[in-house]
Amino acid sequence: MLSLSRPLTIIDLEATGTDPESARIIQVAVQRLAPRGTETERPSRFSTVVNPGIPVDDHILDLTGITQEQIDKADPWFEVAKRLERDLIGADLAGYNILSYDYPLLEAEYERLNRDVPGPEDRKIVDAYQLEKRLRPRTLEAV
Repeated sequence: MLSLSRPLTIIDLEATGTDPESARIIQVAVQRLAPRGTETERPSRFSTVVNPGIPVDDHILDLTGITQEQIDKADPWFEVAKRLERDLIGADLAGYNILSYDYPLLEAEYERLNRDVPGPEDRKIVDAYQLEKRLRPRTLEAV
């Protein structure tokens, strides 16, 4: 059972590339879990395509399953960032490979808006990939 002392926002980002410094977000999916009795106990969640304002390579479109038409119709990052804030404020974060990719990408995108990622100063980040590596090491000894 998961016991939370403050909200936990699980986040997954898709982007135009693999370098968090130069890539642009093209899709955001989040789910916010709240400690019992502090907010609505029903998780809040949303997923949306983001218009990055730059061309998206066909390889990325194929990989993500997002169409150019969806991107063209989507809100730009600065609009999506406003909506995302309510799930980031006051929350710890979790995700798969979030420490190496999603969080640095999020920081870079907020930096382009001349802002910091909203959240507590003492935010904790739980990376499921790092946990998986510890629990199931991929070594000859483990095999």
